[in-house]
Amino acid sequence: MDKAESKKWIPLGIEDYKEVARGCHYIDKTALIADICDTPLGTSFLFTRPRRFGKSLALSMLESFFRKGEDSLSLFENRAIAKMDDGRYMSFLNSVPVVHLNLKNAEALSFASMKGLVASLIGSVYDAFQVPSFATITEAEREYARRTVESRADETELSLSLLRLTQYLKKESGESPLVLIDEYDAPILSALEHGYQEQAVAFFRLFLGSCLKGNSSLFHAVLTGVLQIAKASIFSGLNNLLCNDGLEEGEERFAFTEEETFSFLDEVVKPGQGYDKNEVRKWYGGYRFSGVDCFCPWSILSFASKGFRYKPYWGATSSNRVLRFATANDVKSELSSLLSGKPLYLDLLPNLSFDSLSHPGSFALLLLYSGYLRGEEGMVSGNYRLSVPNLEAGVSLRDDVLNTYGKDHFVVLSELKHAFLCGDGEKVESLLKEYILSSLSYYDFPSERSYEVMVLTLASLLFEEALVQTEQNDGEGRSDLTVYSKKEGGFALILEFKHCGAKTRNDFLEKESKAALAQIKNRDYAAKARKMGKGRIILFGIAFAGKRVSVVSEEV
Repeated sequence: MDKAESKKWIPLGIEDYKEVARGCHYIDKTALIADICDTPLGTSFLFTRPRRFGKSLALSMLESFFRKGEDSLSLFENRAIAKMDDGRYMSFLNSVPVVHLNLKNAEALSFASMKGLVASLIGSVYDAFQVPSFATITEAEREYARRTVESRADETELSLSLLRLTQYLKKESGESPLVLIDEYDAPILSALEHGYQEQAVAFFRLFLGSCLKGNSSLFHAVLTGVLQIAKASIFSGLNNLLCNDGLEEGEERFAFTEEETFSFLDEVVKPGQGYDKNEVRKWYGGYRFSGVDCFCPWSILSFASKGFRYKPYWGATSSNRVLRFATANDVKSELSSLLSGKPLYLDLLPNLSFDSLSHPGSFALLLLYSGYLRGEEGMVSGNYRLSVPNLEAGVSLRDDVLNTYGKDHFVVLSELKHAFLCGDGEKVESLLKEYILSSLSYYDFPSERSYEVMVLTLASLLFEEALVQTEQNDGEGRSDLTVYSKKEGGFALILEFKHCGAKTRNDFLEKESKAALAQIKNRDYAAKARKMGKGRIILFGIAFAGKRVSVVSEEV
């Protein structure tokens, strides 16, 4: 390695391709350019990968390569794209106008605020191109461009602003523009979180769809995001959209392959440092994209820049918003399997729509797209094996689930486990009330199922040495939650839940917890535990009302 090489930076958190190409170590992903060029004009691409998997840097790379009016030869002449097909793709260098929007900047608490942010984003692009001064547009178009720059366009005009921009650019330059949309799904997910998804979907269906569908002024469009939202939701009637979620075989353009990972680590390792390939695989590998085993780019770059220390890096940057979307869904058995290290075998939905989030497989799909899971096709077509890919993702899943359904107090968790095992209902009630429910909003618990998911998550974390199950056939019914020690003659915990309205009186709440305990006894939910020969069987009746909880217990 020469001196010039040794002075290169590790591009952790740098998303500007020019900066990376000029002064950083770069794992060459420029072959993505060939994928774009090899499709018919007007083709749109949607690439979905987890956060911190290089999507923003990829779009910056495309912008640097294609943007007309710049001289980017020095940034690409020694890259893979310059050597492909005898250099044919270099004829596209700096050849078309480029429109680049990051819709992460359009997340908002309300529809009105979201529209205002979109208006500001698109207005800035109109202003950067100086569209109002274009010689080729009419006076009416010029006035529309001024209103757009000044964020005065009405909702209909705003929803057509991206389409019109491509039309104006082609008129003025003679070249169809490339449209790049980073994090296209961010404002949609924000709308879902804050309750205005129908308005947001309707807006973006026109804002994006009008530009991408049948637009003769479009060179290509490339969109990136975390989730592949169903065409019926956003891209209705868009037949020229090529979706790539990494589940199909092909060349991987975002995640680091094993060869790329270890070649990079060998390049940046310093004297006195070292790493074990198997440990790197165990901590950061295990992902499966485009038919090959991959590593998370952020994790590998962090590992190298932080002195080759094995610790979680990706989890601190990821968002657990995806878990909140699923709080009311039937995810109990899926969480239990994943938290105990068992794979899931599911027929996955090919993509998501907002009305499909209650589908049995949607929660696992959310976790897969968000980077918590590895997905690979099973033996039966359409069936996928989902598993936690590595130690880092496992830690992130546990932490994020716990932060979603209960506050992360390790001392309290130890006390809670002890209270369960001692059959101390009063102590369990106190810990749940003071340290768990008090850390969450009442609105995070719209139903009994939401409370069940919280307690299931806690039980899975507390009793890793035990078998945690939900809604199992026991006695004359189905118990809500059971915990069976794997040791012969060990313990068994049997829990039954009741959900009351937020305004329920405390005396009635206590009555409901006693009714839950009576249900366990009357329907003999302990029958299975007795057959298993468990030495201690402890019953818990638990009733929730908003942030309040009542717990009664009995050992049999």
